[in-house]
Amino acid sequence: MKKIIYRLAFATLLGGFVTSCGDGKSEEPKKEQMAVKEISLQDFFKNSEKSSYQISPNGDYFAFMAPYESRMNVFVQKIGTEESTRLTDVTDRDIAGYMWANNDRILYLKDNGGDENFGIYGINIDGSNSQNLTAAEGVKTQLIDDLESLDDYIMVGLNSRNPQIFDPYRLNITTGEKEMLYENPGNISGWMTDHEGKLRVATTSDGVNTSILYRDSEKDAFKSILTTNFKESMNYSVGTEHSIYMKGEVNPIRMAIHSIEETEKHYVVYIKNEDDVFQWKKIPKNDQTSVEFYID
Repeated sequence: MKKIIYRLAFATLLGGFVTSCGDGKSEEPKKEQMAVKEISLQDFFKNSEKSSYQISPNGDYFAFMAPYESRMNVFVQKIGTEESTRLTDVTDRDIAGYMWANNDRILYLKDNGGDENFGIYGINIDGSNSQNLTAAEGVKTQLIDDLESLDDYIMVGLNSRNPQIFDPYRLNITTGEKEMLYENPGNISGWMTDHEGKLRVATTSDGVNTSILYRDSEKDAFKSILTTNFKESMNYSVGTEHSIYMKGEVNPIRMAIHSIEETEKHYVVYIKNEDDVFQWKKIPKNDQTSVEFYID
């Protein structure tokens, strides 16, 4: 009897489930059909009509990149006017980038037909004095510093001496004259200048440890003032003569606060590490985002 009751109950439950499924409408919600515009492959990958806008330092002109003969070139236009002037006529490959060097001159980066040996070229905004500044066969150029305080100079890295090593040069963007500032022994991966455009700091790395090298002037040799590992961090920038700004987290065993003198408005912090004692310049109490210390 129980088996019959169970079977009847199961049959009733199954029948109700089937009935409920059959009663519902299986139509999907109606969706408004929207016309989809097809975009051709050529249009999808073509260059922008205009891109990479940059305003001149004095705010009188703006430059941009736009196609010429299907390649991106540099144009300049006076603000408030409708007419632009094309400065470059590259047709083998797009210009890789450009920058305002000063109010009257633009620098741009290009290679030769895709060989990726990028060189820096310069041209005045009136189209005059077009010049190859660094490009040479087999030579690549790196921009190290635009030397904002010096209108006629930038700092670049060139591998003309050794294809695997980039040496720093100060480059005159008008005449093309360049001066090697230091012969890279091969382990220096970064450079930094002071506010006067002098090369004063270098960094080396072996993939685990990073060292900061410093010199008082460009006539002096670099010396290591701090080494950190991958667990530590340190940001820095060069200040005035004999000074450098640093901030970060360093292993307290390698570098620790030796003493702190407090005045009404300033802190004077002395740091001691394994090799030297660094005296930090007075730090305003209301500004502790960066610290300046002098190297003994």
